Amino acid sequence: MSLVLFVVNPIAGKRNKFLVIREIKHFCSQNNIDYEIFYTTGNKTDSYEYIKKQFDKDLKAVVAVGGDGTINEVATAIVNTNIPLLIIPKGSGNGMARHLKMLLSTKDILQALINGRVINYDVGYVNDQIFLCNAGFGFDAYLANYYSHHTMRRFLPYIWAGIKALVTYKPHRYTLKLQVESSNVFFIPFLLTFANINQYGYGITINPKAKIDDGKLDVSILKPFKWYNVPYIVYLFLRKKLDKSKFLTIIRTSSCSLESRTKEYYHIDGEPFESSDTVFNIRVEKGALKCLLPEKSKYI
Repeated sequence: MSLVLFVVNPIAGKRNKFLVIREIKHFCSQNNIDYEIFYTTGNKTDSYEYIKKQFDKDLKAVVAVGGDGTINEVATAIVNTNIPLLIIPKGSGNGMARHLKMLLSTKDILQALINGRVINYDVGYVNDQIFLCNAGFGFDAYLANYYSHHTMRRFLPYIWAGIKALVTYKPHRYTLKLQVESSNVFFIPFLLTFANINQYGYGITINPKAKIDDGKLDVSILKPFKWYNVPYIVYLFLRKKLDKSKFLTIIRTSSCSLESRTKEYYHIDGEPFESSDTVFNIRVEKGALKCLLPEKSKYI
């Protein structure tokens, strides 16, 4: 009998996962699905190694129960395989789930294990790290690090953290070189995002036309601005129209390189990192991940 592996982040979104686990067990029991449940430990290597050890079994699917960071953790182990990923969004922003129109009940999502459809999903890379949603530098990374220290994982605290970070952040005094298909662009960005999906989470976007199956990344470059531009930029950001701003440039590419003069803070799918590198090779692998969608998902 094939096995479904559930990888659960018990603290994603700061919500107790007892009810979700109960639904999973009930659904699998009712439908004679053989399953195992693994709880993340905070060490990504543990999840990776556990999933890899299950490869000698007939894995029907791996289900990530958590937010975008948890989904990334799970996908790292099954990228470039035929094992499909199913997500049960239980994080805060849930950017990937919103893009795939999967803000559904747990019961409706679990139905995908019976009659779901598989789609091909592009996978982005920053050096050897994958990202499914976004990777970012500058203010993007600063906000991810700032928000990671907040205990409340809700929309309003996210906006409040963003406004406070916006006021305190100063663009780094170095030059980044973005090499896009043999063309070099030199700039000092306020924000630099490599987007695979059309939002950050919570439905907030600066790149509404990004797609997960076109073999391209949307490179969003937000130029520095004056303090009196902040209300207008925040307004456009909340109205999902920042891509119309004169301060924002979007370049679509399948690969590029990024160089900095100093070691950089950056984020991968909302998780902050401090790099030991000054050169970043960024690319996308078209259709490198199989995603399982439930029947009630309206994603086309």
